[in-house]
Amino acid sequence: MNASFKYSFSKPSMNIKGLVVALSFILAPAMYADEEAVELLNRMNRALHELNYNGTLAYVKGDTLSSLHIEHSVVNGVKTERVVRLNEEGNEISRELQGFSLASIPRISPEMNAVYSFDMGRENRVADISCRIITARPKDRKRYLQKYCIDSKTGMLLDYMLVGKSHKPVEQF
Repeated sequence: MNASFKYSFSKPSMNIKGLVVALSFILAPAMYADEEAVELLNRMNRALHELNYNGTLAYVKGDTLSSLHIEHSVVNGVKTERVVRLNEEGNEISRELQGFSLASIPRISPEMNAVYSFDMGRENRVADISCRIITARPKDRKRYLQKYCIDSKTGMLLDYMLVGKSHKPVEQF
C-alpha cells in the first residue's frame, strides 16, 4: 500500500500554528520529564526521612573506600539514625560515624531549580532492584553534577554520585 500526504502552507498563520503544535509535541515530554524528575527527588527525600531502613553501604570519597552500616528508623515521629564503619569482614570497627547521613541530602527547593536542571534518565538496577536515574545538571560552573538512582516504588535512594569539574566522581555511594 502506498500512501501519499499533501501539505499546504498557503496561509502564514497555518505555518505558525503547525509549528507551535509540532513544538508542543516535541517539548512536552522534556518539560514533563523535568517535573517527574523533581517529584521523584522529593519522594526520595521523604523516604530518607520517613522510612525505616537499614543496610550496608559502600561509600567512596576521593581515594577512600569505606563500608558503612546504616540504621534509620522513625518511631512515633522520632527519628533515630546510626551509622557505623565496618571492617573487611563486616564487623564494626568504630562507633557511630558523625557527619554522614543519607537524610542530610537537601530537599529540592525553588532556589535549586534556579541553579540546576533535573533530567529523568533510563531505568537501571542496583542490588537487583529497579531504579530510575535522575541527573541534576548545574546551570553554572560553581556546582557539581549529581546523579541519583531512585527506587520508583519506595522512593529510596539506591545509588548516588557527585561528579567534579574534571568529570570524575568526587563522592559516591
